[in-house]
Amino acid sequence: MAMTEEIKANRVKWLEALKSGKYKQTTGKLKSHGRYCCLGVWGKISTWDNCNFNNEYLSDAGLKSLNMTVAQADKATQLNDGADDGYYIVNNKSSTFKEIEAYFRKIWKIHKE
Repeated sequence: MAMTEEIKANRVKWLEALKSGKYKQTTGKLKSHGRYCCLGVWGKISTWDNCNFNNEYLSDAGLKSLNMTVAQADKATQLNDGADDGYYIVNNKSSTFKEIEAYFRKIWKIHKE
């Protein structure tokens, strides 16, 4: 999928939400007790169709709306949960939303305005 202005706007919206401090972070689930993982934040701020909080997945449409590859979604999960492959804990240290925001801003080459 080619980068469009809509996708870029979606990415900026997600990154801004992550760094806003408005959302409390959880691990292991998209949403738990009013807290969200980094991909759960996108599900919350985009459309309900992009996220199934009961089945714990971000839909293909949700990934496409960010032009996010499966590998990038896996990396987001690994950063959020402190895991090397989404399952095994590494140093029991998950990245903060601000650290995840900075990582994706760098790989997507989206500069702060």
